Amino acid sequence: PTATSQPQPAPASCVPANLRVGSIQGSVVTLQWNAVSGASEYVILVGSAPSSSDRLSTNTSNTSYTWTASPGRQYARVQAKCGGSWGSSSNEVEFTVAG
Repeated sequence: PTATSQPQPAPASCVPANLRVGSIQGSVVTLQWNAVSGASEYVILVGSAPSSSDRLSTNTSNTSYTWTASPGRQYARVQAKCGGSWGSSSNEVEFTVAG
């Protein structure tokens, strides 16, 4: 059989836990989450509706991320990359930035 270079599916454990809003100072939002063992990077997805990412989609190797958010109610989630594949989304957090 020929070897395939398809990335293996990420393990079920490749899910960031305890996503939370660390702080909101004016429009500067900090999200924090628990590290995933074996994860090479994370992607932060922020949207104006649950499960969307129309406000922010960015990668980081840290377990926190700070950015200047748009005003309004927003929903954030994080995914981890393990072994070349993205795992499932973390819990989703809702926060509101004053306009």
